[in-house]
Amino acid sequence: MKDYTRRGIIRGAAAVGALGAATPVCAAISTRQPMVVIGVGDCGGNMLNAVVRAGLAGVDLVAVNTDADALARSLAAQKLLIGAELTRGLGAGANPRVGQQAALESAVALRDLVAQRAVVVLVAGMGGGTGTGASPVIAGLAKGAGAYTVGMVTAPFDLEGRRRRCQALEGVHALWDTADAVVVRHNEELIRWPRPVPTAMSHLFGLVDAEVVKLVTELRDLLEG
Repeated sequence: MKDYTRRGIIRGAAAVGALGAATPVCAAISTRQPMVVIGVGDCGGNMLNAVVRAGLAGVDLVAVNTDADALARSLAAQKLLIGAELTRGLGAGANPRVGQQAALESAVALRDLVAQRAVVVLVAGMGGGTGTGASPVIAGLAKGAGAYTVGMVTAPFDLEGRRRRCQALEGVHALWDTADAVVVRHNEELIRWPRPVPTAMSHLFGLVDAEVVKLVTELRDLLEG
């Protein structure tokens, strides 16, 4: 699992710089809407909440989920339930295939969401159902609409099991195939980071949230020039 983690961080590290070099995208910024950050699934929704709390101006924030209850708890002003007929709002059951089909069912609404965007940032957790399955579909729609598309995702802890890790690997590879840049943060690194005193996991997850806010802020500042 370390291979895709390293590869993702290397590829994602240049996300902001790559946007600066993407002249066709930058040339279209004046005619496109502000960047949008889309939190996909439960984990993505949690990361999106951190961006909401940061109070960044000039960025639209949208929560996307197959779970209606989780969506109702989101702090985002704009929310989109996908795959309502397929999942009945009960979630994807940790099945990426269901997450993918849910996104395809709601492709029209998702396409409208990313239309005329200069930049689309997707935040999600890899390994479950909605984030893993739907994120590559949304990235493909965004890229097809002409947006510079960035994915910032987390990979599961080793203790979460082989199946979840394998699903995460497949999800990351699918996202690589559709996004312009991908940043991967392996959750296992959180418990291995050197720290002077025992630290609550909530604080460690907060460090990942801070990375998301930093990336979004840098992309926004670059767009505003």
